[in-house]
Amino acid sequence: MMVPFNELKKYYLEVNYAMNTFDRQNYKESLERLLLNLTEAKKKLEPRKKFKFSRRDEDFGVAIQQKEKPQETHKEGYEKTIAGLDSLTGSTHTFEATQLGMPFKVTNCSDLTVELRGFTDILFLKNLKNCSVKAGPTKSTVFVDHCENCTFEIACHQLRIHNTTATKFGIFTTSKAIIEDTTGVQFRPYSFSYPSNEADWQTCSLQGKENLWR
Repeated sequence: MMVPFNELKKYYLEVNYAMNTFDRQNYKESLERLLLNLTEAKKKLEPRKKFKFSRRDEDFGVAIQQKEKPQETHKEGYEKTIAGLDSLTGSTHTFEATQLGMPFKVTNCSDLTVELRGFTDILFLKNLKNCSVKAGPTKSTVFVDHCENCTFEIACHQLRIHNTTATKFGIFTTSKAIIEDTTGVQFRPYSFSYPSNEADWQTCSLQGKENLWR
């Protein structure tokens, strides 16, 4: 359960030097909330300690009894870990606001169509081929890495693109995108919308901000 969190924390430590103060604080707060949720879920998954009498009771000849070990739940609390899609091919997925509001990832996929109709804290798009991802606003940073022939709709405070080719972006960003080792990409203004779109933009502090998409 803690492995994805540790990977996220490691990623944060590697890239936070390049973040602005707003993004760094949002990312840090997101990690803290996630750690709290994971800790609570872990407590629920842990079996109760076996019951036994004290040594004093044993001395008086009281039979030692043990309670039956409770049945383990089926990955209870896993829904509180990082949401996302991984290693999928040729399918369509729609996530509503109640399924979002935390870090989200779409990784190692091909020929996917994805809609995120709500906001995310941080968004990771990595190792994607021939995918379409339309995402609601992100509170801090969107990371795009090793994507090929994709179409993305992204709204965020910071956009980082690495090792990506032949990909089209519809973007809204309050800071200039950071683009490295990337070729054949195209940019236009963000155009994705859904029913709760306006409220999510306010939550992410994007409402009324200038779009530096060029």
